[in-house]
Amino acid sequence: MGFLDYITPRRIEKAKQLLLSGDVKIYEAAEALGFESAFYFSKVFKKKEGCSPKEFIQCKTEH
Repeated sequence: MGFLDYITPRRIEKAKQLLLSGDVKIYEAAEALGFESAFYFSKVFKKKEGCSPKEFIQCKTEH
């Protein structure tokens, strides 16, 4: 297992916590977790979770 294979799921889990707190914008979560850009963060998030960070927030806050 490579470093990115190990760290990426943990970064995404932390991102989900930050995004659901309601106090952090998507670009701020990306920055806090060391992603090079909000665009790249969104791309990785969607690949791992099956939805964009914005869709994730909307889905979780509707219920």
